This record gives sequence, structure tokens and C-alpha cells, in this order.
Amino acid sequence: SEILMFALNKKVVDAAVVVCDGAGTVVTDKGVIVQGIGARMNNLLLTSPIWNTVRRLKESGCQVVFDNALIQQVIGVRRAIESGYKNIAVTVSGHDAGKLEELRWLESSRGVQITVLVVCTMGVTDAQIDLTRRYADIVWSCSSSEVRQKIGSAALIQVSKQIPLFVLTPKGVRVLESYSDEEAPLRNLDEKKQYLISKDPGKRRIRLGNCNN
Repeated sequence: SEILMFALNKKVVDAAVVVCDGAGTVVTDKGVIVQGIGARMNNLLLTSPIWNTVRRLKESGCQVVFDNALIQQVIGVRRAIESGYKNIAVTVSGHDAGKLEELRWLESSRGVQITVLVVCTMGVTDAQIDLTRRYADIVWSCSSSEVRQKIGSAALIQVSKQIPLFVLTPKGVRVLESYSDEEAPLRNLDEKKQYLISKDPGKRRIRLGNCNN
């Protein structure tokens, strides 16, 4: 959520399709809303309507896609496209990796840019890992050793050694880069190499969020 907040605030993406407890799929172009929704919520796979939450989101200019708080991120991206957004970030549970191909089809057929962030990957199947590796831009490994092995080997950038975040594409790099207050710290990376961002001493340091790494 914090990475997406920075990306929205810096106009790296125009809108984010995220999941909110009590509201389901939400489309917003406000970074503070994304952080407010996601800062304390992990692994939300199912929810039901909380009308005060829905009301406050709508009053803040967000689109709550379903009255019954469904979580359907592909439909959320469709709503974002219909609303005129051209550069969209979307969070998708690793257990919904079967939807990733449809997101890429939307991207190519509708002439938009979609940055896919795959979250909640604990317990995903080998088939879901393969789809994630093929179609995602940024992936959180959570506690999955299989994700670390299969996705990590394909990553352009790994962030952290403890619970790694893997960046697989240049689009993912741009979103991660927005999380830094430095000017373009990740530009011109060699796509044939792999990079690690961690707190290991003796290396070049960059600032991500509120931390020096």
C-alpha cells in the first residue's frame, strides 16, 4: 500500500485497483486512500459490506465497484479503464493468478498500461506460481519457499532477504523507484543482471520510503 501511495502521489500510475475490508474492490487515484485501506490489512480474500466504510470511500471520490463488497480485480480494472485511466496498478492475490492473463489481454486490447502487483502468495500452487512469473510485475514472496525459488530466479530486483519482494519487469521497476526520494536511483539497470536491495553493509545505499537500504 505504501509503494502504491508513492506511485500515485508521483503520478507514476494514474489509478490503483485495490481491496478494502468492508468494501471489496475499490478504484482510486488518491495515494492517501490506498495507504489508509491497506496499511494494516494483509491477505484479504473475502469481505462483506460495511456501509459506513462504503459511504466514506464514495465521499472521498473513490469508486466502490460492487454493492456486495465482492473482490473481483479484473472487473475493477475494467471500471478504471472505463473511467478514463490509462496507467493502472492493481493488486491481485496469488490465489487468483488465473486472472492475470485476462489482465494482460485487457492491457493489449484497450491500449492501457497495467502494473500487476501479486500479493498473498503463501500456499499457492505450482501452476499459480508459473502464471505469476509469466504475467506479474511485482511479487511478494510472503512465506512461500516455492515463490522465492521460482520467482526469485527470474527477478530483476529483489528487495530484502527476510521476506523478499521481487520486481520482474521495467514497469515494476518504475513503481518501485517511485518509492525512493532520490532522483531515478534505479534507471538504466542491466536487464541481464539481477540486483539485491537490502541492508547489507558496504554497498551503495538508496532510500526507499522511510528506510535507507
